[in-house]
Amino acid sequence: MSQNPTVFISWSSSGSSGDIAKILKDWLIANFRNLDVYFTPEDIGAGQRWSPELAEILQNCHIGIFVYTQENLNNCWMAFEAGALSKMTNESRVIPILFDALPHELCSPLRQFQARSFTKEGFQSACEAINKALGSPKTQSDLAAILRFSWPQLHREIEEAVKSRERQNPEAPDIRTATENLYSLIRDLPVISKGFAKDVSELVQQVKTTQKGTYLFIDGQREAFAALIAATMRAKENIRSTRFFPMAIQGNQDNYGEAIRQRVLGDAQLGIQPVKRYTRIIAANNKAKLKDIEVYLETFRGCAFDLYLTRVSNSFELVIIDDDEVFVHFYGEGEVINSTLHIVGTEVTKHFTDIYHRLHDPSHDPDILKIEFKYMREVDIDDWRSRIQKFFDHKDRTP
Repeated sequence: MSQNPTVFISWSSSGSSGDIAKILKDWLIANFRNLDVYFTPEDIGAGQRWSPELAEILQNCHIGIFVYTQENLNNCWMAFEAGALSKMTNESRVIPILFDALPHELCSPLRQFQARSFTKEGFQSACEAINKALGSPKTQSDLAAILRFSWPQLHREIEEAVKSRERQNPEAPDIRTATENLYSLIRDLPVISKGFAKDVSELVQQVKTTQKGTYLFIDGQREAFAALIAATMRAKENIRSTRFFPMAIQGNQDNYGEAIRQRVLGDAQLGIQPVKRYTRIIAANNKAKLKDIEVYLETFRGCAFDLYLTRVSNSFELVIIDDDEVFVHFYGEGEVINSTLHIVGTEVTKHFTDIYHRLHDPSHDPDILKIEFKYMREVDIDDWRSRIQKFFDHKDRTP
């Protein structure tokens, strides 16, 4: 096995990110002989790369380069990999490089890292960080000479890659229009219906083919939960979530349940701070969910955790992380099953926050049971168990 330090290059299929990543890989191999470069031709955006094999690769990497363009500034899988790599090395060795983008445009989880713009000075800074990781680093004069002679050609190749991708996609649909339509649809059709599934499927396809915008389409439950857990762990203050689907988390998605526990309670040993408030809306449509609620009663007494029980079911789930990002998960029919949109941006997220508040508003569902764990005492728990059981018994939909 090679003893050389390893650079991991992360990219996505959106825009020219992949083409740029390949150019950087070739340049690094040509100019740093005692450096191993890990670059995969697979599409990071498809959500198929996160695996035990990739986790092992990240564990053995010394530095990560993350290729960002206007099209993938909020790619959650790249953010996921950046967070994983930073825990295994340190934040200074996670290097986002921005092509035709500015540092403040990165989504909030990535702003903790020192991003470099693709200018001669910015790229030199990235090269210096890579050089420091080498067992036998180049001298400053040697590194400066490499950049002086190779920069013009490198700059031309990357500019051409960006322009070539722009020519392939001269006009892109507007992500804001697609999400506004989606917002209007789930606002006006809150209850499960066959037409809802068809309409959502068409909107998902519209957003999926959008080239510009702060979103990610996730196809598959496993991939969606991996992204959701990562977002849960990076939340700063508030998490709002729903559970309309009949399945309980306990015994099905225990990793997600553990992420919820850590963000409500915090974990001093792991350096995890509790969020200021965690709110869940649970539909009383299957008694299997009582397993989740029992865990909450046993664990979250006295915590900033609010639970709303409702008898209204919907064809979607919402998880809102702070005011910056939202996961919209659909189920029902055909292509809608296991389709998830991860949207980043305060302007879009506020619409879904409004939907979330309506879901536990008495005008939407007058029969709601609110449980505030912050004020719950141990002597209250048996009474709450009884009230919750009666709420589920009133209209039990268990098959």
